[in-house]
Amino acid sequence: MAQLVSAGPFATEGERRAASILQQLPENWVVICNKMLPKGDRSYEIDFIVIGNRWVFLLDEKSWSGKILGNDQLWVRADGFSIRSPLAKADYVAKMLAGHIGWKVTPLKESGYFVRGGVLLSVAEQFPQIHDSRAANGIFLLGNVCERLQSVDSQGGNPLVGQWHSQISTALVDLSNRPQVPRRIESLTIYDAVAIRPGVRLFNARMDGNSDKPLQLMVYDLTKDPLDSQALYEFYMHEGVALQKLYATGFVPLVNIPFRWSDDFLVLPIMPPSGKPLSIYPLPETREEFVQELLLVAACFKALDQIHAHNVLHRAIGSDTVYVQSIQPVKIVFTNFYAARVGTSSIAPSLDALSIEDPYAAIDLAIGYGFATAETDTFSLALVFLERLSGVSLANIRANVESDVVFPQQQRWTSFLSNELASELSTLFKESIMPEKGAKPPSAKEIATRLNDLARRLRVEIQGDTVEGILLDKRYKVHRLLGRGTMANTYLASDNDF
Repeated sequence: MAQLVSAGPFATEGERRAASILQQLPENWVVICNKMLPKGDRSYEIDFIVIGNRWVFLLDEKSWSGKILGNDQLWVRADGFSIRSPLAKADYVAKMLAGHIGWKVTPLKESGYFVRGGVLLSVAEQFPQIHDSRAANGIFLLGNVCERLQSVDSQGGNPLVGQWHSQISTALVDLSNRPQVPRRIESLTIYDAVAIRPGVRLFNARMDGNSDKPLQLMVYDLTKDPLDSQALYEFYMHEGVALQKLYATGFVPLVNIPFRWSDDFLVLPIMPPSGKPLSIYPLPETREEFVQELLLVAACFKALDQIHAHNVLHRAIGSDTVYVQSIQPVKIVFTNFYAARVGTSSIAPSLDALSIEDPYAAIDLAIGYGFATAETDTFSLALVFLERLSGVSLANIRANVESDVVFPQQQRWTSFLSNELASELSTLFKESIMPEKGAKPPSAKEIATRLNDLARRLRVEIQGDTVEGILLDKRYKVHRLLGRGTMANTYLASDNDF
């Protein structure tokens, strides 16, 4: 059996089962659990580090069941909840782990690639449908994880891993232990840790006797400075009240009354919104649907303007933080305010010093959350919709927060818009995301106004395109125009010869 090095209780039953299975690896392997990897001003949770003969594996355990779909950016669970790809995150943290090991075990520093990131699905029984080149050797099911790890370990990697086994183990065991995830908070059962930031943790939970209604819990740590515990409590209560007031706009989820959990924590329960996250919301397929899409985008920017009017910055906008509740009329909700700033104060003051790697974030936030402004929020939302409306993956638009934006050469919206309107939409995105030097990007309110105007003019164009009943090639009866291209149009038609 492999050597199991555990740092405290496991966060979930899935992690406990996974550890038991991983311990069945060969006796010269080492499995290290529940560690934190420091990087600058922040740290990253690591569920499992598995040291083989040629590879060091970093595994992120997920207790998800049912059908899972996704790509290199986003995964969608069977319950419809979408998250940014855990495989991409594991791959990112694996690169940092390789740097940490190389610094501690110098022979490995210049000896090539030897750390792999992966996702271990401890409950799922079928392999997820993930369109990502890393998936084949980066996603593992619990039933055959030991065999798969040994198979991958026999390919490539670095033989020095086996030679320096004990030194690598020492370097990793010395990492700090991961903060414990509570099993319960009052009458709530915790089943997943969504995010952990200094001073604030975000959990998914269910109330006893009502398992169909999940809750998100923002848990504030009051112990950072025991002398200021009461001041922290009052500060976080102020944040809770601010988010409760924001609920009146209709653009944020319902925030329940905060309560204290022992003397050390304040818990803010949040009701997840109905609807679908933008990341999995269907794309428009016709010109009429594209009118609704433009109105949806406009509604999102209008909502963001209203949030800013209440002196709140979101600071973590992505395609998974916007929920579409209805399309006619358009109704959307912003979620995940755990990194927000209300007024001049942050929900977690230590967040202000954190640098981040979110590719949707403006370049200013690469320095730290403290540099967030209304413009950086607007940038993030514009980048979300540039990805969506262009049909080009974010990875091909911008690799990370410090990378330049590469404006897509082929945009999906040209299938729905005339050349004039397509050019105007391109200009609007460029002004919002990559403005000329010295030029001020348009505000969220201005973007909403211009998008509503584009939608109105597109509707006028559609009404002027009366094509129903036209016979093409003396054979095909046109029912409606589906889209316009620079060289051709697309019609829905029937064949009169059949």
